[in-house]
Amino acid sequence: MKPAIIQPVFFLYKGVLYQTFTNSKYVFTMLDFNTIEPIDILPSRKKEYLMSYFYKIPIEERRRVKMIATDMYSEYRLIIRAVFPNALHAVDHYHVIQDLSRKTDSVRIRVMKSVPKKISGTGQLTDEYYLLKKFNWLIFKRPDSMKTYDDEFGEKQTIPLFDPNLKRKYNKKLNRHVNFYEIKNKIKAIHPDIKTA
Repeated sequence: MKPAIIQPVFFLYKGVLYQTFTNSKYVFTMLDFNTIEPIDILPSRKKEYLMSYFYKIPIEERRRVKMIATDMYSEYRLIIRAVFPNALHAVDHYHVIQDLSRKTDSVRIRVMKSVPKKISGTGQLTDEYYLLKKFNWLIFKRPDSMKTYDDEFGEKQTIPLFDPNLKRKYNKKLNRHVNFYEIKNKIKAIHPDIKTA
């Protein structure tokens, strides 16, 4: 396969899951960063294949590439360093957020497994386990997250989710009135790793 001429100074490439007749599970799609138009689609994203493909492009052209954005496939970093000497490597925001979310959730699960699940002799969940299990979604909310609700006139209202003055609702398990601000603080108080995550 003859390599494409790389016109843009910035481009994306990404492995796309694709069932092919080759022995590769992923095809490799190279896109112009500015137009998102395909430059080329290759039948494999394997390191040896991509290195061979890119080394066929003249070095002068490869030196003009200033930035490459990819997913987090580890081989891409090695390829970029070897083949594109002047290019910066950026990981797309979707994959960065996905990775951070997975790591944060693994901390939550590890802490959840370390706290007692049930109150001895009662069969009821401990408050710590209950909060980490039922309200785990609060860990992933930004401090400036908003909540939309219908007021008494049926009008949509938007307020900060973690406003300490937000109306409290009765929680049967906790046996008290709480709002999301208080619940998130209770979750963070369970273990220092939760607050750090």
